[in-house]
Amino acid sequence: MVKYYTFSEFLHLEEEDLNMIEKFLDHIKRNKVVYSRLVLLVALLMKNNNIIYAESFEVSLNNSAKQIIDMLLVLAKYSFLGLGLKEIISTMIAGGSFKEATTSGMQYLLTYVLIKLYPSLFNMFSKINF
Repeated sequence: MVKYYTFSEFLHLEEEDLNMIEKFLDHIKRNKVVYSRLVLLVALLMKNNNIIYAESFEVSLNNSAKQIIDMLLVLAKYSFLGLGLKEIISTMIAGGSFKEATTSGMQYLLTYVLIKLYPSLFNMFSKINF
């Protein structure tokens, strides 16, 4: 239960309540990195200016999970594209032919294409009734 105080009541708080507040502030000071990550995550999730009211836990979880999955898909797409290009370039620098280079980088590039097409394939198959 959260206690609310007026300013005059706050001035007359007992030492025990003030110690609890000081402990809370000390905890924040000790764990600055964790709280900064929390603030960053909240800022990333609220980048679309979607205000989520606490009408149900499932609704807020669904919206947050969708945004996290979208961010991870973007990260994965460009990571695999970069890894494929890196593999092709490193094979060419090591003296391999163009065929060997494309073969070595093809797994990353195919994974990029799969991740790029996956959401549209999922939507297409979800409309089919079996």
